Amino acid sequence: MRLSRVIIIVLILLFAAHCVYYYPLLPETLASHFGPGGEPNGWMTKQHYFIFEVGLVILLMITSLMMPKIVGIFPVKWINLPNRDYWFSGERRHETLTNIGVFHEWFGVGLMVLFVSVNQLVFNANITKQPLSSKPMWTLLTAFFVFVAFWLIAFYRKFRITEY
Repeated sequence: MRLSRVIIIVLILLFAAHCVYYYPLLPETLASHFGPGGEPNGWMTKQHYFIFEVGLVILLMITSLMMPKIVGIFPVKWINLPNRDYWFSGERRHETLTNIGVFHEWFGVGLMVLFVSVNQLVFNANITKQPLSSKPMWTLLTAFFVFVAFWLIAFYRKFRITEY
């Protein structure tokens, strides 16, 4: 099994443990949206919050893990990939779909790290009844944007034409 899949599975298990641990500690109505200063400005019941979060994780992970199958369904002309005609030619198609899958699994890893971390900040804010701390949030978002930048560079480098 690829390392990216193992990490995704570990992160999903961490998310599940996170939910199980924090569920009884959270108030029945919790702040689920925060304004620029970290003050809550949107609330959900605990049950709805966790249903939403679990549904979002399922959607994100299906998308990340099933991307080669999803991309493989569409006509090549609908796929936005550098040098797509080259990469989707007969002998390269399978390897290209595999590479797209690996890249999307790593993107899923980044999303899950962000997701679990943001949930921790939301849980902390609700348990302590304090505003959401903006410094850790900005640190997480900056780290995620740096990750996305490196991911994009690696993706475009992978799909450049080295010979034609």
